[in-house]
Amino acid sequence: MYPEHMLDKLKRFLELMPIDWFLSGEPFVKYRTLTDLLGKLESDKEVVASKEL
Repeated sequence: MYPEHMLDKLKRFLELMPIDWFLSGEPFVKYRTLTDLLGKLESDKEVVASKEL
């Protein structure tokens, strides 16, 4: 989906920025964090709940 070098940069960034901060944000940010960064499926209950907000 994304080029490998971009994923490496993102991983380094996330080591500095806690995921919890993203998860406590706006519903869209939480949804994208769960699906794009944490790799959760659309059917995951937390992903579904973030879409319902």
